[in-house]
Amino acid sequence: MSRAAMFLLVATVCKAGSMCQNPPSRHELRKYLTPEGRLQARLVLRDGQQGFAGVSGEIWTIEPEGHLSIARFLNDKTDPPYRERTLAPAELKELGKVLAKEHFVDLPNSFGRDVKVDAHVLTLGFGTKQSTLVLQGGETVSDETTPPADDPQTSAWCNFIAIVKALQKLTRDQKRAE
Repeated sequence: MSRAAMFLLVATVCKAGSMCQNPPSRHELRKYLTPEGRLQARLVLRDGQQGFAGVSGEIWTIEPEGHLSIARFLNDKTDPPYRERTLAPAELKELGKVLAKEHFVDLPNSFGRDVKVDAHVLTLGFGTKQSTLVLQGGETVSDETTPPADDPQTSAWCNFIAIVKALQKLTRDQKRAE
C-alpha cells in the first residue's frame, strides 16, 4: 500500500472513530470533571524536542479551576509563563468531555515511533496518569500525523492527538479574541 493510501486510511479511521463515538456518559465525565465543572486534577502537556542542548519545548498547564499557563523549558529549567489566562466554565466542560470521549485514562503509558535520535516527545499528565507519544524529530501534531501502518495502537494515537489538538485550539481561540 502506498504511503498516501495509508495516510488516507488512517486519517479516515481516526475521524470515523471520533465521529462514531457516543458522547461521554456522566460516569466517564466524573473521571475528569467535578460536579462544579472544575477539572478533577491538573492537566499538563509537556511538548519537548530532543536536540544538541538536551530537551527543549513548552509546558502547558491547566489547573483544576481553569488557570492556563504556557511556559518554555530547556531540560530541567522552566521559564516563567509567557501566556496565561483563565478558561471559561464552558471551555473546562468541553475539555473534560474531550478527555472522556478520547478515553485518556485508558491510553498506553508510552507509545509511538521508534526514534533513536532527536525524538519529539509529548507527555500528557492528568492526576497520576501519564501518557507519552514519541514522534520523529520535527514531526508535529496535526491532521497529517499518522501511526505506522502496522501499529496496533492506532486508536491510541488518534485519541492522544485529538486531546492535544483540543488543547491547541484553546490558545488559537484566545489569540483570535485578543
